[in-house]
Amino acid sequence: MLKESRIAGTRYRSVRPAALFTIGHWSLDIGHSPMDLTIPVCIETAAAAAPGKPPEYAVRPLFFDAPVMTSPTLQAAINKLTHKVREMLVELDKIQRHDTLAAWTLNPEIETKRCEIRIEVSKQTARLKLLLVTMKRFDRRIAFTPSFPDVWFEILPDQQPEERLAEAITEHLRKQAKEGHADEIESLVSTR
Repeated sequence: MLKESRIAGTRYRSVRPAALFTIGHWSLDIGHSPMDLTIPVCIETAAAAAPGKPPEYAVRPLFFDAPVMTSPTLQAAINKLTHKVREMLVELDKIQRHDTLAAWTLNPEIETKRCEIRIEVSKQTARLKLLLVTMKRFDRRIAFTPSFPDVWFEILPDQQPEERLAEAITEHLRKQAKEGHADEIESLVSTR
């Protein structure tokens, strides 16, 4: 059974609550031993493209950027993702090295929190509603947001998660601005 937790995403102009839950167990024959994988999935919902049309769901593995599957129905999007990931994992099972396949086994105990933060970059301000995903790894509290999958950071015991998230995203966007990628900042400001 799918267990659902409501959260907010940031990829779309009008964002409805999305969900984060685990789907599927895949049995792969790796070295003649079956392997069950549970893969956490991030689900985002976009506003309907036109009045009277259903919203579009986008689903992807929580710890990977791809594949991303979309559909007007959540179950169809999940089914597409399940099929695609199964195909990918079977192909990874066929190669001699399993380090890429091993990355898909990451399924730590996670906590999620909906955060509203304000960031200021290049004299522009944006208010963002983001999902903060935290996990304990190596005696540390590690966090990231699926909306910025390349931005991972540590939350120290004396730090507030929302403040640390705002710091990490601001630092990331300032670096993007210095490298000439101001379009990411402008798109955030225009969608808020």
